[in-house]
Amino acid sequence: MRAFTSTELSRMRSTQDSAMQDVCRIGAYRESMDGYGNPDTSSPGTLWTYGGEQICGLQHVRPRETQASGDVPLIDARLRLPIGTAIDERDRIRIEQRYGEALSAAQVFEIVGPVQRGPSGLVLGLRLIADGSGAPLE
Repeated sequence: MRAFTSTELSRMRSTQDSAMQDVCRIGAYRESMDGYGNPDTSSPGTLWTYGGEQICGLQHVRPRETQASGDVPLIDARLRLPIGTAIDERDRIRIEQRYGEALSAAQVFEIVGPVQRGPSGLVLGLRLIADGSGAPLE
């Protein structure tokens, strides 16, 4: 198997980045700490601090995966991000623009499963947790 050259990787990444027509913000996962420096699990102390605008590519999906045990995590969307994006599986994603147009209200997603790294970008499975109204889903 032949490895990609640095020129090939650069071209693939540039093409991938130019095809990302959406804008999101990554909510970095943070836990609040109790007085002893331990994670505070007694209250809803988990926070997501949203950073600056980030290009991305969102694709809504209707998964057809099934297993007898029912343990397959279902996803609502896949997200492409540039290869150098810092992301943690506990982070959240807030979609603010689709195809170059601002959404009237952002959609918020949690990451499902591991972040997948390809030669030209990152791919995440997402589950919708707040619709365009900003209201949490039940």
